[in-house]
Amino acid sequence: MSTIRHSVLIIGIKFNAPIPDHFRDVFGPAEGLAAKLEADSARAAKAGFNCHLHQLDPVQPEEALRELEAKLKTGSYCGVMWGGGLRLLPEKTALFEAIINLFRELVSNVPFMFNTGPDTICDALERNFGVKIE
Repeated sequence: MSTIRHSVLIIGIKFNAPIPDHFRDVFGPAEGLAAKLEADSARAAKAGFNCHLHQLDPVQPEEALRELEAKLKTGSYCGVMWGGGLRLLPEKTALFEAIINLFRELVSNVPFMFNTGPDTICDALERNFGVKIE
């Protein structure tokens, strides 16, 4: 087992947030999303990555931004990963833009990563950090 050397912030919308049915068809129910994220985060931990999942409430975007800003001011991250529910839903575009701008202001020196689903955290880490995760 590797020593944790990288802290990565993973930002997504809450598992139980209202999203279109076709997203649930592709990615599964809320419980399945949580299980996939936990499993892939455990794989990442074995490779030295500490994944911090931060779930936003898209129904209360102002509060979501305040909570995220507080997290950024108290934590130190080597990268940030954006979940698909946040960046692929047109109705979440304004929130995604606000979050990107917050990151540009507070932590502009970290790579932005994008997973393609709840079980592809390690794929994004491999691409961005040049490591192989088993």
